[in-house]
Amino acid sequence: MKNLKKLLILFLLLIGMSVVIISKPNKVSADELTTDEILLGANFSQETIDQLSDFTKEKIAEQIQSSIGFNYNMSTLTEKPKTQTEGESGGPAKVGIRPAVLTLIATTSVTRVEGSSIKEVTVRIYYEWKESPSWRLEDPIIATWTADAYTFKGGSLHVEDHYIRNGEDNTFVDASTYYKKNRNTICWLADLKAGSILGFGGEITKLYGFGEFILTVDPDSEHFVFGDLEATYIHSNTYQAHEYEIGEDTGYKITDDSAVSFMSVSANLTYQTPVILEPADYGFEEKYFYVQKMVEHEFYNSIVSELFTTRRLRCGYIEEEYIVLSPRKEDAGTAYLEFQFYKNVYELVVDLSFWSANEYLTSDDSQAVIQYKDKNNNWVTILDLLNDIELSTDRTHQITYTINFPANVKEFRFYTTTALVGNRNKGRICIGKLMAFPEL
Repeated sequence: MKNLKKLLILFLLLIGMSVVIISKPNKVSADELTTDEILLGANFSQETIDQLSDFTKEKIAEQIQSSIGFNYNMSTLTEKPKTQTEGESGGPAKVGIRPAVLTLIATTSVTRVEGSSIKEVTVRIYYEWKESPSWRLEDPIIATWTADAYTFKGGSLHVEDHYIRNGEDNTFVDASTYYKKNRNTICWLADLKAGSILGFGGEITKLYGFGEFILTVDPDSEHFVFGDLEATYIHSNTYQAHEYEIGEDTGYKITDDSAVSFMSVSANLTYQTPVILEPADYGFEEKYFYVQKMVEHEFYNSIVSELFTTRRLRCGYIEEEYIVLSPRKEDAGTAYLEFQFYKNVYELVVDLSFWSANEYLTSDDSQAVIQYKDKNNNWVTILDLLNDIELSTDRTHQITYTINFPANVKEFRFYTTTALVGNRNKGRICIGKLMAFPEL
């Protein structure tokens, strides 16, 4: 063991990069874009792309094209030559270690959804040795994720190891078994032997591969799932890969730092599916217009890329507090805020209240409703704000309401009318934080 430790390979961290691609599935087919163009569109640099094998580039491009919320993180390490301790002759001697470069890429993407709910996320961890490293045995790759949000899907692990010999790609290992596993950690071995440590049959010029598995989302977290992934590659100079240990419940640790070199990268596992709007996000003026105003909006988060349109009458962003409807005013009598999405909307969660306790809006002479447009273009009331509920009269303590729409709803609105008007802005209903859950 002591002699082996003297052969320890030292690494220097060169590059660390993390990128999240917030997008819908690309509507341009892979046949119309080259692999390089797909990766460039996902913010891979041309320099990085040029260093990757065709196999890895094609796998990443396929993942980008077939999923949403694609995220990646990568790091590169360089193997350095080692100088022996000065011998009896008095001069240092070079050990015959050729420098080699290792790139580690961790990717995550949402690969199964139902309506507006996230069901499964796919993790892939790629490794690439630009040249064959000096020590080629089995290197552990460990993936750890947030346990409370995600669960490993049994039987989902797929591992491949490849090598280039005489200019040809070869698959050395194609497996579906893990080496070790617990509640939020899984480990498999990157087999670098490529059939022969000594390289019989031709020089090994590049080693690469990947491990892929699926994480299922906790049912309570399908709209708001918060987590992260850490991928660690351990390059060992010992025959058995036992320089780390995985706990019985969660986590792992390196048990002998003097015997291994390792690198880690993290990747995003946080996804939110609703369009979330605070009152300031609409860009509305502080004014109650007497004519309809229309605005087209763009919204992006970790998974949703959504365009929608609002139309409003007697509706503004008032005193930098809320979106407010006010139908009770001379020459008015009606106020509304309409939303039109390009996708179906399944659910609406919104904070509501009156502006004050003296808004003079009652069911005797007024109407205040949340409605959706059905397939016949009729507005259908789903919640009556004056009869079904009791709105708070304290706008600093709004009440949150959840509305589940029937199928195929793209338009909904907040709509108020009143028979009595006056010379003051009254009948005011405040719309606070709003979350709409469109089809993914």
